[in-house]
Amino acid sequence: MKKARKGFTLIELLIVIAIIAILAAIAIPQFSAYRRRAYNSSAESDLRNTKTAEEALFADVQYYGKSGATAQLPGAGGYGAGALYSGPLNAATANQAGALLTTNDQAGNARGVGIGVGARDDLEADTDANGASYIILTEHGQGNTGYGTDSDGNAIYYCKNDAFIGTPGVINSTNPGANPNQDDFTATPACGGSPVANWTPQ
Repeated sequence: MKKARKGFTLIELLIVIAIIAILAAIAIPQFSAYRRRAYNSSAESDLRNTKTAEEALFADVQYYGKSGATAQLPGAGGYGAGALYSGPLNAATANQAGALLTTNDQAGNARGVGIGVGARDDLEADTDANGASYIILTEHGQGNTGYGTDSDGNAIYYCKNDAFIGTPGVINSTNPGANPNQDDFTATPACGGSPVANWTPQ
């Protein structure tokens, strides 16, 4: 007598395939959301680190710095609109060009501090005309949230829009500008977000 061959029936295989498809349908969107949160966290981390660097620079020379063109420390000095950095960029040193905040000291000499910019992160730091105030904006090229802060408060603001994904530099087009003694994100709240249209404190 022939031995009966054992195996899976077609129904059993279809059930297993259906279960795998259901699990994939649940897992893939969750993985995408997890990646998006990681991208956004990278941009927010750059913002917080740059804010710390601004305060350290001010403590040293009594003026805030702008993001200068990629260069060695101390950079070119000066105040006003900063360069838009797109990472990854290492922090500038006296011997190695990189990302930095640059300003002038009281004697008019260029002074600076190095800052790092994460992979695919965009960052811009501007000052007012006298270096008495700053504003910082960051976003990740694959993130859906931009972040901002200024020297007139400790709040971190965010602006969220899925249209930001894959569009580097878009958040900087909504830059309210650096103004002393004024919370810039409250004074000029529009940021192009959707469904939240304004800069919102965390």
